[in-house]
Amino acid sequence: MSTSTPEPVAHVEKVYVAGSSLELDRAERMIAALERAGIVVTSTWTIAVRDAGTGNPANATREQRAQWTITDLAQVRAAELFLFLVPPRDVATRGAWTEAGYALAKNKVCVFAGDTKQSIFSALAYEYETDAAALALILRLADRDPSTAIAFGSIAG
Repeated sequence: MSTSTPEPVAHVEKVYVAGSSLELDRAERMIAALERAGIVVTSTWTIAVRDAGTGNPANATREQRAQWTITDLAQVRAAELFLFLVPPRDVATRGAWTEAGYALAKNKVCVFAGDTKQSIFSALAYEYETDAAALALILRLADRDPSTAIAFGSIAG
């Protein structure tokens, strides 16, 4: 976690999971772990990416792109906590960084896991090197038993 800890948070029931569409399996593992623990995951972008066969399809219409944006931002607003699975620097992601900025602007509790030092804005979130550590925090904030999710070691990937 960063040396400058964000404000303490209230009880968490709903989480938005953001990440790179190039790391879809990673996001889906985290979503599954949260759902097994009884936490509501508001984000559905992983389903949209699976349906489209890719993230940010080049042949998407302006209307499709606008609708995906409206949906994602509404789902960020619906969550109490925003979790960003920050990819390594060599893995492209654009939308998740935008969603992170939106979550910060909306004063959401933000948790970033991964290569968080790529942006100064990560310092405004709880920062963790591993997905497992971020998951552990979220489960504590949601008053969930970690054993209901998964063994933490198996979520990293």
